[in-house]
Amino acid sequence: MPFALQIADQTAQLYQRLGAATGNEADTKTALEMIKRQIDRYAKNVVYYQSLSPSQYASLPNLDQYIDRYHFMDLIDDYGYAGGDIEALEKELSLAGVNLQRQVSFRQAIMQQQYGSGAEAPPASSDATEPAE
Repeated sequence: MPFALQIADQTAQLYQRLGAATGNEADTKTALEMIKRQIDRYAKNVVYYQSLSPSQYASLPNLDQYIDRYHFMDLIDDYGYAGGDIEALEKELSLAGVNLQRQVSFRQAIMQQQYGSGAEAPPASSDATEPAE
């Protein structure tokens, strides 16, 4: 993960772990709020990326392509893992113009490249709340 994205994500993950370990709901709430702010921030980027032609998309900097292909879905996974309402989030993102099926397709293509044609991505729904091992 590019360093520019690490600070907010790692801080939110630490709050989530701290809340889970201590039972402090304020820490868990802080984690959810931090992750949600990141999702809201990058949702606007994803809507923009969706509007690009293939040649325009190919000219994006690596960081933008990383956000689109990996980071955005990782944030959604983190949100679910921290106890966020994935179904409500999916509806909100859909209303904002995010095509989550496109994001899931990216994840499936990446997994197939890495693990072969039998690999499937976890669904972008409330079932995708457990962290990957």
